Amino acid sequence: MIVERTIVINRIEPAPCSLRLPSGMDAKLDVTFLTQNGTPYGSDVAAQLSLTTRSDDVTSVISFAATDMANGKARALIPAQSDPNGARLRIAGTVAGEPMLLAIGTLLPIAFAGLVDPPVDVIDTIDLTMNRNEDLLMDVKLWASDDVPYDLTANATTIAAAVYATAGGARLVPMSVTVLGSNEVRLSLTKNQVNALPNDCWWSLTAGFAGGTTTLAQGDVTVSGVQAPPFTPVTLPYNYTKQAILVAPASGQIIHCDNALDILRISSIDGNSNSATGTLNQLIVGDTIQCGATVWSVVAIQFVTNYYEVTISPASQAAVSGTQSITFARPS
Repeated sequence: MIVERTIVINRIEPAPCSLRLPSGMDAKLDVTFLTQNGTPYGSDVAAQLSLTTRSDDVTSVISFAATDMANGKARALIPAQSDPNGARLRIAGTVAGEPMLLAIGTLLPIAFAGLVDPPVDVIDTIDLTMNRNEDLLMDVKLWASDDVPYDLTANATTIAAAVYATAGGARLVPMSVTVLGSNEVRLSLTKNQVNALPNDCWWSLTAGFAGGTTTLAQGDVTVSGVQAPPFTPVTLPYNYTKQAILVAPASGQIIHCDNALDILRISSIDGNSNSATGTLNQLIVGDTIQCGATVWSVVAIQFVTNYYEVTISPASQAAVSGTQSITFARPS
């Protein structure tokens, strides 16, 4: 069953929207969002439908998928309702970057016998976990049906994704989208963008094509870890030594073995016979170590008696051996 409603977006008060649906039957709610002058609202408001049953005061939230964004159209799939007392209905969304209550009303199930109309589309629920101080890279493949790839180019489809404060809330940051193949894209955020997110938020993935957009996937986002504190670059003298055997470094020495190019062994005492532990103890994954023109990123670090073993990338030696000014830094 399909029910159609028109909602005029009003910043002062929500529009009225009430439904009478057959009891025990799934339904589709097609909504057209209009501006106050009667023209279609041509942006996806990322609308959410919430239903609070009157008998037990339980709230369920259902997302709208944009079906024709240019003409302000969206659809929600409402599961079969059985509470004889009905439910309180609210539709919320994002207008001009701000959360807004768009409509209020009631949903009342009525006695009816008939065939259940199966939903034609389902939004995948995919929860994401992000780690602070780490870039996010996520590859997504799209399928037209089982084992049939969806061709983005042939169907003139544009993929977009973003992180929101809440489901239906304000957009916090868009994800960068890189096309990897005919049906594959990579979504990414820099570590600085991840660090700026709250611990709990929401994300969605949409596909845009002629006539509008549709939501493909959405879900909760959990951001864990602690943002790295600021770190002022430190330059210390060391005897940078390239040799065939990986051994413990002498005081003031960095060993970079010909047969273990991804490992630096750094003495806890620098070339001036001063302790370097105050600096080396602060290094975390993603920090950099520079020797001359060569810059390595820290992949892992651990303290061993009297020295630090650092796994680095790229796995290559610096050009010049001998006493060097080694700079330890944290990219902004």
